[in-house]
Amino acid sequence: MEKKKFFWQRKKDYYEFPLGLRILGGIWSVVWTTVKVALGAGLVALTVVLLTGGIFACLLGNYLQEDVIPNADFNVEDFALDRSSFIYFLDSQNNIQKMQQIYADIDRVWVSYEDIPKDLIHAAVAIEDKRFFQHQGVDWLTTTKACINMFLGGGSTFGGSTITQQLIKNLTTEDDVTVRRKVLEIFRALQFEDRYTKEEVLEWYLNTIYLGEGCAGVQSAARTYFGKDVSNLTTAECASLISVTNNPSLYDPYISMERNRKRQLIVLSEMQKQGYLSEEEYQAAVDQDMIFTSVSLSDELFTCTNCGFQGNRSSFEYVQEDERYQCPMCGTVVDIPEFRLPKALVREEIKNVEALGVKIETNVVVGRSISLDELMEEEGFDAVFVGSGAGLPNFQKIPGENLCGVYSANEFLTRINLMKAYEFPETDTPIRVGKNAAVIGGGNVAMDAARCAKRLGAENVYIVYRRGMAELPARKEEVEHAEEEGIIFKTLTNPTEVLGDENGWVKGMTCVEMELGEPDASGRRRPIVKEGSEFVLDVDTMIMALGTSPNPLIRSTTPGLDADKHGCLITNGPDGLTSRPMVYAGGDAVTGAATVILAMGAGKKGAAAIDAYLQK
Repeated sequence: MEKKKFFWQRKKDYYEFPLGLRILGGIWSVVWTTVKVALGAGLVALTVVLLTGGIFACLLGNYLQEDVIPNADFNVEDFALDRSSFIYFLDSQNNIQKMQQIYADIDRVWVSYEDIPKDLIHAAVAIEDKRFFQHQGVDWLTTTKACINMFLGGGSTFGGSTITQQLIKNLTTEDDVTVRRKVLEIFRALQFEDRYTKEEVLEWYLNTIYLGEGCAGVQSAARTYFGKDVSNLTTAECASLISVTNNPSLYDPYISMERNRKRQLIVLSEMQKQGYLSEEEYQAAVDQDMIFTSVSLSDELFTCTNCGFQGNRSSFEYVQEDERYQCPMCGTVVDIPEFRLPKALVREEIKNVEALGVKIETNVVVGRSISLDELMEEEGFDAVFVGSGAGLPNFQKIPGENLCGVYSANEFLTRINLMKAYEFPETDTPIRVGKNAAVIGGGNVAMDAARCAKRLGAENVYIVYRRGMAELPARKEEVEHAEEEGIIFKTLTNPTEVLGDENGWVKGMTCVEMELGEPDASGRRRPIVKEGSEFVLDVDTMIMALGTSPNPLIRSTTPGLDADKHGCLITNGPDGLTSRPMVYAGGDAVTGAATVILAMGAGKKGAAAIDAYLQK
């Protein structure tokens, strides 16, 4: 049977119709053919989409069932968080007084939800998760926006993670940027809010967020920054405090009060927009003068011209012959930058020690001013504890290390922190970093020196380390903070010579590239020089942060005081007794360069042993 044709398709009739009608017929033929092709293609595409979607749904369902859901169960009780400890004593009136607060890397003092001011809760919700009280653990709107922004390269003041999701990340410490981690975090957040109330979520969140200066949680941060209990914070202080958590290395007020202030105003503005503050409350908070504990002054306080210690007259020792007060802090904060160990914290520790009746003698060099034997035989001390640390810097012993512009990390940090070289010429001590600075080493001190050099105006600051990023001995947080501040990491690189100009100043350094071979005695893979990889790095300053050794002064002037091949004093047992009777030692003088908390522990053990002996 012949297929029916349109009239314009029948050749014998075609030319019998008017030209316009013939043109319209041709156009319709093309349109109809196009429609049929499009419908066919659309049907094929729809089929492909449905099949692909079905396959993806099956794979996703299997993935969720096998990998995500079994790992999504989450209980806060499974996480034992480090908390600060307190030591108390009875004063002369039998009143209980706090003597000391002890913590390792993190200062955390738990505070219940009922004791957290509403303004602090509202500040956290307003800036971090404004739909917190409406969603069930996951804000699908902000999550979708965050995904779109990520693919389109956009940005927003608010991220896609809710407070609940942030809490889960804080507790698990899982922060790898993977789809699996994000999907698992979403499922955990949904289950978490089925199990816990909004109040419980907020209590855990506000006690786990990191707020700079070693503070985990709002209670320790309130005491550090404002010197008060969190329950007594004002609206402005609440906004300032919660501003820090976004990026502590940027918004910590001890690092930059200006940036903290800008962030605080954003928080207050969001609180007003979301109905947490009236116009009058908002304006009052904006107008409040912010007074932080480490920088606030009063008529009763005066400042040490050497290290910036601030305290009343009883905190200082008056030296009659010099007609001045002598600061007990100068020998305490040497080489420790403000962003690592705030002076306010050191002042509190010194006051706690003085409250016990301890007398601090300054301007004494044991081994020069007086020997250890003279302390015991002539001054009448029954026992001595040596806690002199490891202050002798190590160098690479390569050509050019004696050029101007080569510092040990000890000297560099001492000039900055103790001698206030950053205020030169108002102060007497200069410092020079130039445009490009290189820090040799990969430990915590190297990170300190690099960040200080950046703050002093260096455009490019390099961490030069002979192993890879994975082998850096610095704490992960220290490395992350350095990266956030723009420090450039040149790993698998080792200097072989320091280059100088005609005036004896550093102008660059010759380096070689390294690769990792078999593990050495320390268990780490041994760096091996790549043949033909030599290059020159232009730098104006080199800072050697290669560790330190105990100063030989005490052991060289004390007969019978044994030390090992590294110059560390040898002790017998955990109480720190050395080869000399009633001479104890601990900390870096025994272990070599280590952490403050280990040194504190050694001091406590030594003190207990000395006390036990003297009580006999």
